[in-house]
Amino acid sequence: MKRLKITTIVLLAFCSSTLVEAKAGAEVKSDLEVLDIKLEPIRKGKNVVRIKVQNNSDEDQDLSIDIRTESSTGNWQTQFPHIIKGSETKWVRQAYKINGIIVARTRIRLRFYMVGSTISSGGQGTNKYFKEAVYFAGDLQHAEPDDSKPEPASEDQRRTIAEVLRQFQKCVRNNDYEGAWQFFSQDFKEAELFGRLSTFQRAMETPYFLFPLSRAEVLALEPKSAGRKKGTLGLTTALKDEHWMVNFVKVADNWCIDTLERIDAAPREQIPFDPDSQEQAVRKAFGQWQDSIRDGKYKTAWELFASGLRRSRQYENDFQRFAQKMGSNGSMMRAISLNLRSESVTNIRIGKFATLNTTHSSRSFRIDFVMEDGQWKICNIRMVRDGNGGDWQARLLPRMRKRVTKHFDIFCFKGSTAEKEIDKIAEERERGFREICQFLGKDSDVRIRMILFEDGATKYSETGHQGAGWAFGNTVVEVYNEKQKLDPYHETTHVLMRPYGSPPALFNEGLAVYMSERLGAPALVSMGGGESSIYERVGKLNGKGEWIELEELMTYTEIGSGKTNPPVAYPEAASFVKFLVETYGKDKFLKTYRTLRNSNDKATQEQNVKALETIYGKSLDDLKTEWKRTFPRSK
Repeated sequence: MKRLKITTIVLLAFCSSTLVEAKAGAEVKSDLEVLDIKLEPIRKGKNVVRIKVQNNSDEDQDLSIDIRTESSTGNWQTQFPHIIKGSETKWVRQAYKINGIIVARTRIRLRFYMVGSTISSGGQGTNKYFKEAVYFAGDLQHAEPDDSKPEPASEDQRRTIAEVLRQFQKCVRNNDYEGAWQFFSQDFKEAELFGRLSTFQRAMETPYFLFPLSRAEVLALEPKSAGRKKGTLGLTTALKDEHWMVNFVKVADNWCIDTLERIDAAPREQIPFDPDSQEQAVRKAFGQWQDSIRDGKYKTAWELFASGLRRSRQYENDFQRFAQKMGSNGSMMRAISLNLRSESVTNIRIGKFATLNTTHSSRSFRIDFVMEDGQWKICNIRMVRDGNGGDWQARLLPRMRKRVTKHFDIFCFKGSTAEKEIDKIAEERERGFREICQFLGKDSDVRIRMILFEDGATKYSETGHQGAGWAFGNTVVEVYNEKQKLDPYHETTHVLMRPYGSPPALFNEGLAVYMSERLGAPALVSMGGGESSIYERVGKLNGKGEWIELEELMTYTEIGSGKTNPPVAYPEAASFVKFLVETYGKDKFLKTYRTLRNSNDKATQEQNVKALETIYGKSLDDLKTEWKRTFPRSK
């Protein structure tokens, strides 16, 4: 069984890094100066960095620290605000998280922004950081695992922390999330929940959204034994056939939840301590997983996923969702999963984790395994970028057929549906380009590279992007076959709007969907709305209570991932854009598009609301009321 890991490491390691002044045409000036950065020895999960900051002005300054970690099994990023008083020099302590397995190329990036200087007088964001520090795990000191056996806690200690857990569960049960928030340590708030109460509340309302357990599972935790180690207490709790460790630290006079992690639910078998046996065991587990999918034994395949993958936003611990994806012959996931060919096994750490290198088509995939419940289980499947920097276009395009039009370079494979219909595609795309330019009131000399794939599985295996459509820079990538054809306006709108600004996703994605409908395409077919108009769809959604409040929707930095609820977010965003354009005109909308900034920063989001209200001369509540009057009544 996994040992209780509750050691607090106080040793700070000064680690060399790349510390760069950010320049974009001209040097970014700042009254704040980063004098020193010290990282505690790194580990999977919660980590701590200390930063020495000096304010060279007499006025208080707002500092924003943006921390991003990139590991093989997941990225993590957020911004943390701090106030540095006039002429003050201080050490700032900041918790952050490294998701998943740590390897040599695991990356930690820190960027420092002086908040007041990132907004120009016209309201446009310059988005310039004045310092950047980049670290790689291979150059850093790692925390030594603490495998010492915890001492049994006294019965009074066990009762104390069990009661803390009970009070925390009571707050969650009563939807008192602000009260529940007080039971977390500051480190837990920052590393697990980005320091935001709203994130915790959403995690409790949306299963497995950025939190290890769902609301129902939080409430079902049953206290068992307790142990203590170096000033911390750990409470073992039962959850069906699993065991979860809730670790507590004392803050002032109160015990607070500091970490929450699953420990083995079943006794671990004797593990042979030699790499050859470990490699054979990993290959065997992978073979069992593929065979169970091929034979329709989806429950067996599901149980070969590690807890973290089952509880990820991709699956939300929903076996039926997994079975549906794997059971569909047209499923991209099924096609790739069954065709992966195993190669070498690397990164073996006896009884803890390993990586199986596989190939599919011309691409490489890595499958990360962890030891859980006494056996190897899959915790992540990821595509490996090309050795030349992920330039899949340089590899593919010379092999594809090319059609040149006035504004497009269209690429497709020989014999594909796209090649057979290339004249129709070229005509539709050029017409869409012209009509979008007419809406904007100006021509464009942009050339768009369009790359068409026959199916989603090939598109994903070649590019690493999931979904039917994708626009980046002046490139559009789409799936095109007899059953699946995206409308010719959505992605082109994204490309042509890029010079106008980078507003919140509501305005960016909302305009693309609206333009599709405005120019005659069924805009919501791929978003669950069928042939319904935008207003018809939102009327039905609103009538059924499937809704995202406008205030929340304006904070979304993207729409498309599971956490954004795309079937609701897309039509809502499009309907609000439609309302603004058709009620107040496109000029005000385009001004809005140029002015608002896409950002996770709360202050920027608040400024976006104020800017919107200024442009339209009405409060957000008034705009929301007028907008909802456009909805037809649901039947």
